[in-house]
Parts: sequence; C-alpha cells; structure tokens
Amino acid sequence: MTGFRGTVDFNWDGKKKISFTSQKLESSFAVMNVDGAIEIEKDVKVVIQSDVADVKQGREFTSLILKEKFDFPEIRGHGIAEIKILGDYASPQIKADFIMAPGGFDKFEARSVSGLAEIAKGELSGLFKIDDPDMKGSLRLVSRPKDLNVKIHLDEGLVERIFPALD
Repeated sequence: MTGFRGTVDFNWDGKKKISFTSQKLESSFAVMNVDGAIEIEKDVKVVIQSDVADVKQGREFTSLILKEKFDFPEIRGHGIAEIKILGDYASPQIKADFIMAPGGFDKFEARSVSGLAEIAKGELSGLFKIDDPDMKGSLRLVSRPKDLNVKIHLDEGLVERIFPALD
C-alpha cells in the first residue's frame, strides 16, 4: 500500500467529531487537496480534489479505509477528479466527477473519458462521455454485484469493436 506525504491540519473534539484538511497530500496514486469532517457512528463528509496517477490503486486504498469490498469491475486510468464521500458513517456514498486520459472500466478502454460516477450500497452508476478513435459518444452504466446494465449512445463508433467488450 502507500504512505502519505504532506501537512494535515487535524482537529478532534475528544469524543466523536474529527475534522481535517490538507492543501497538498501526496501518495503513490494521487496528489490531493482534502477537506473532511467525520462524526463517528453518525456521518461523513469528505471532499477530495485530486490529480490521480493510478485509479486502480486509489480504489484499493478506498476499499481498505472504508472496509468495503467493491464487487464491480476494475476501473483504470489517470487524470483529475473531485471525489466526495458523504452520508451515513457505516455506509457512505462515493461520488466522483472526473476526466481520465486514458481511462478504462472492465473490458472498455478509451483515450479519454469524463463523467460522473456514484458508488452506493455496492452499486456503481454513472454517465460517461467517451472520446476514442473507436468510439465517440456517451455511456450510461449501472453495475451491481451480479448485473451489468450499459446503455451506449454513439455519435461515431465501430460497433464490432464495442460489442466484444460487453461479453
């Protein structure tokens, strides 16, 4: 796993409230601006603005700190993102607004992907704009542990290159 470098301002009320902020927190997978508040056993609000070097490693770290195994396919890439971890302390939602170049999900690879994604209760949903020599358009995705639903709107694309990735 990774270590972190940077200054973090950390406050704790001695009971259940924690707040923290860092203008530049570096790891092997990202350089982040982090602002967060947690009330243990109640709620979480963390906002991360990040230059992401390795989405896959970031996902592994997130899974570890949230103590949650993500059952949806692998996400890959590097780029910039704003990530929000919000809601119930025991089961927060993760929301991401991002641009990755390149980017990938499961068997899909693209030169550039931008979009919005949300992870809640083991489900990944998102709307993505794809710019690639083999496909230009948008993709709506819902991935559950035993189900994947993808809707593709092609502006340009080679269907014979896209269908094998859905198998």
